[in-house]
Amino acid sequence: MAGGQWRFDVRNEPVGPEGWGKSPNSWPVEDWTLGDEAFVAAPFIDAPRSYSGDSLEVPVGTIDPEAQVWVRVVEDTPADRAVDAELSGFAPASGPVTVTGTQVVQVVAQDHGASSAVVSSRIARVNPAFSIEIQEPYANQYAAGGDRALIDGIRGEGEDFRTGDWQGYYGKDAVVTVDLGQVYWVKSMSVGVLQDVKSWIWAPEMVTCRTSVDGVAFASFGREAPSMDPQDYTPRTQRIGFKGNAQARFVQLELNHFNGAIIPEWHLGRFNPTWVFADEFGFDIEPVRK
Repeated sequence: MAGGQWRFDVRNEPVGPEGWGKSPNSWPVEDWTLGDEAFVAAPFIDAPRSYSGDSLEVPVGTIDPEAQVWVRVVEDTPADRAVDAELSGFAPASGPVTVTGTQVVQVVAQDHGASSAVVSSRIARVNPAFSIEIQEPYANQYAAGGDRALIDGIRGEGEDFRTGDWQGYYGKDAVVTVDLGQVYWVKSMSVGVLQDVKSWIWAPEMVTCRTSVDGVAFASFGREAPSMDPQDYTPRTQRIGFKGNAQARFVQLELNHFNGAIIPEWHLGRFNPTWVFADEFGFDIEPVRK
C-alpha cells in the first residue's frame, strides 16, 4: 500500500459454519490464473544490471509451461526500445540471448492468443580498463555500490535517493577523474543529478566536465548549471550533458554544491551542510585512428 489506512472490522463472536473463512467457497484456490484463461504471466530475464567482457549470455523464460516466450535485443535508445502492437523484431526464444555492449533485452509471453506485459531489462557493459579516482569521499551510507558506482553503466532511477543507485556527497564538492587507459576521442560527457530539498539534497550549483591527455593539465569540455528551482520541494532529477570532440585519456567531472554547501536560512535545516547526489557519469568515446 502506498500510504493510507487499512481498516479491519472485527466482532467478539466467531462466524458460523458458512461464514467467511470457514466455507470452502471463501478458501484460497490453487489455480493461480483464478480461472482467467486470458491471463498470461509475465516472463523473466535472468541477468545482472552490468557486466564486463565482450558479450553476455542472458537466460529468459516463464513460469507458465504452456506459454511461448518471444524476445528481442535492441539498442538503448527511445526509438529502439519502443514496442508496437505487432511486436516487430521479436522472435521465439529457444535459449539464452546474447548481449553485446550496453543493450536492452525485451521479452513477452503468449498463450492461447493472449499476451503478457512486455518486460525489459537494460544491461550495461562496463569497460574493466577504466579506473576512477575520487578526490573527496562519498558518504558510506549512500555509496551506490562503491568507487566504481559512477561508471558502472547503471543509471540512477527515479527521484528516490534511497534506492541505492545514487551516490551522495555531504558538504564537499564531488570531483572524480576517470582514466580510460589510453587516448580516445571523447564525443560527449554527461551526468545525472537529483534534487530533494526536503532531505537537504540540492542539484549542484554547477556541473563541469573536463578532459586531459596526461592527467595533469585539464581543459574544459562543458559547464552548465542545472535548471531545477532550489526552492522547489518536489523531488526531481535532471541529466546534464555536453557534446564535443577532444582527445583525452582522462575525463573529469566536478559537481559544486548549492549555496557553497551551506543550507540557506529559509530552510528548516538552515546552516547545515548540503548534499549532492549523482549517477551515472557517462561518456561516448571513439578510438584514435593512426
